[in-house]
Amino acid sequence: MKSALFYGFAIFAMFFGSGNIIFPLQVGILLKGEWLFGAFGLLITGVLLPFLGMFAVKMHKGSYESFFGEGGKIARKVLPLITLSLLGSIGVVPRCVAVAHGAMKYAFSDIELSSFSAIFCILMFLFCIKERWLLSMLGKWMSPMLFVLLASVILIGLMKEEDIVLSDVYPDAFNQGFIIGYHTMDLLAAFFFSTLIFNQIKDTIPPLAGAKEIIRIAIFPMLCGAMILSFVYIGLVFLGAKYSNVVQDVAPEFLLATVVNYIVPDYGKVVVGVIVTLSCFTTAVALNSIYARYLSSILKIAKSFHGVLFFTTFTSFAFSQMNFEGISNFLNPILEMIYPNLIVLTLLSVIMHGKYYHFRIFIFYISVLITCLKHFKFSSLT
Repeated sequence: MKSALFYGFAIFAMFFGSGNIIFPLQVGILLKGEWLFGAFGLLITGVLLPFLGMFAVKMHKGSYESFFGEGGKIARKVLPLITLSLLGSIGVVPRCVAVAHGAMKYAFSDIELSSFSAIFCILMFLFCIKERWLLSMLGKWMSPMLFVLLASVILIGLMKEEDIVLSDVYPDAFNQGFIIGYHTMDLLAAFFFSTLIFNQIKDTIPPLAGAKEIIRIAIFPMLCGAMILSFVYIGLVFLGAKYSNVVQDVAPEFLLATVVNYIVPDYGKVVVGVIVTLSCFTTAVALNSIYARYLSSILKIAKSFHGVLFFTTFTSFAFSQMNFEGISNFLNPILEMIYPNLIVLTLLSVIMHGKYYHFRIFIFYISVLITCLKHFKFSSLT
């Protein structure tokens, strides 16, 4: 139970990064009185599907290459590169830097993005060198601290006497939460976090344990992580709905800072700076490490890992200068193309694992074709 909780907190901290801070709040702000329906939609794409993705990779003995192979030989080669690039230096990692800067700038207005990004990326590089520090740091120290701070903010916000702003009925509130959940990019991250967690858990159990035993042991940390993440998501969606009038016209990277400063005016700026920086840093370290190791592997230069890591870290620094809005505008059309197909691949892998191989490939490519046609048709109309 103790180790399950340890790894559960590590999973929570790896998932809970820049988008996970902002998008649940945006669901609440958008839907207001319909926030609960939006929260359910968000939990599907932000918790259920990612943890199904982790389970699917565990069914492949922790090999994300084998999982992507469910879509055929081309998918096995192309999808890891696309998804890891989006999660790594050209997507989530620089977004983590930008959001962490927004939180710190709210507390200390003199901090420039370039200076903050440089310090953030140097520390990220140092932590990525020692991968085993990562889970120890996440499970024992950073993630429990992060959870306590977030839970405290949510509970204080719940107790504060303030009514939720009523709004027009949103008949598609669930769909809104579901689609916004895409932008957390947690399903993409799940495939690779699962490999990291699976390999760490495998090292701690008897060598004679079979694959089914390893999977059974790995399920408990996944459930712990899912429960922690669900609590935080629902709490943040509620806070967004309850304090939507406080954050009108506030930039995304300042949303949590504004809400927390309103709830706890004396300590809010410092608290939110710690919360956001911790959550963004833990996710950025995990993703940057995975991306650098992947590039080292496919380029067959494993001995030059530190050089590749420097490249991915510097690229993250460069993309972070686009700030949150610029990075989101770059990512959104790509996610709308790739996310539905990864959902299909995950469901096929879980439901038909080890069966109907050619049928699964056929369904996957039909999904890709439909998504492409819908995307280009919409693009031509706009």
